[in-house]
Amino acid sequence: MGETLGDSGTTSFPDLADVDVVRQVVEYARQRGVDTDAVLDRAGIEAADLEREGGFLDTLQWFSVQTEAATRLGDATFGLAFAAHVSARRYGLLGVLFEVSATPLAAMRLLERLLPQFLPRVRFTVTEIEEVVRIRYEVEGEPSQTWVHRQEVIGGMRLNPAAAIGEAFVPAAVRLRQTNVPAEALSEFFGVGVEQGAAHDEIDLPRAFMIKASLRSDPLLLRHLEDAVATQLARREAWQGRRSTLLHLDGCRVDLANGRVERRDSTVWLTSRERELLEFFAARPNVVVTHTSIERDVWKMVPSVVSHAPAVAIRRLRQKIEPKGPRPTNLLTVFGEGWKLVVRDPA
Repeated sequence: MGETLGDSGTTSFPDLADVDVVRQVVEYARQRGVDTDAVLDRAGIEAADLEREGGFLDTLQWFSVQTEAATRLGDATFGLAFAAHVSARRYGLLGVLFEVSATPLAAMRLLERLLPQFLPRVRFTVTEIEEVVRIRYEVEGEPSQTWVHRQEVIGGMRLNPAAAIGEAFVPAAVRLRQTNVPAEALSEFFGVGVEQGAAHDEIDLPRAFMIKASLRSDPLLLRHLEDAVATQLARREAWQGRRSTLLHLDGCRVDLANGRVERRDSTVWLTSRERELLEFFAARPNVVVTHTSIERDVWKMVPSVVSHAPAVAIRRLRQKIEPKGPRPTNLLTVFGEGWKLVVRDPA
């Protein structure tokens, strides 16, 4: 079955995306006239989240930003357009590694080894078939909302090797799972006809070009950057484990490490403030929490300040964590006192 702009299949992704990469997508979408505030709200991302240098976001939020922007634009080639907008270097550490490798083929072999360590649910395979280097890109579970991401990667494999060697070439073949892209748009981008509705996202590149020397090849820098990979992976692991609480609520499970609310048929995200508020409640399970304590400990307000902010935030939080029904069952109002989070046994 073909994928469409509005498709919203879900899965669980433990992977993390660099904030800088997500920020670039948001900035590009804004340049094209997208209401990025609405896109970020849909993905559970606050503006402050994007300003945190060296931080990470749930990979599924990254995918959500991409597909929501593409859907709002009605652009079935959004991934290709973004690939053309950014350079390899702007993909962070992995992009720089690609740029300074000896040849595009060497860079792709490096990506084949390292990419799954950054995105464990990704499969990036490089196969040499006679005079062709075949790149296949897959995401475990293949949720429909990764179509922009997969398209962007395949598009990057068309553009980045050419930039690395400073010489234009066309692929031998391109195959995409997607089926709703105008054929002429694909032909214009790739320079060849593209098979749509394929079993896998693949691009076949002429080996003769893949073994040419990269213009910015730097063996010494490459060794230093490879050493930096271990540090980057350790940072990701530390970030992932900074808050390991997993809340089991009525009708959903909340992963506080990433602010992800998982239901049986959907996934939504908490904003930074909503996650902070829920963490405050989670640290006091089944205990009444007063309005005053939330103002003091979460909003850091002085006692003389009167604010409706906690009540507004709780109303928004309930929209994400409560099952459908006339009354809340997870975050209860205790009249005259405050609120109480009902946490259930995971068994």
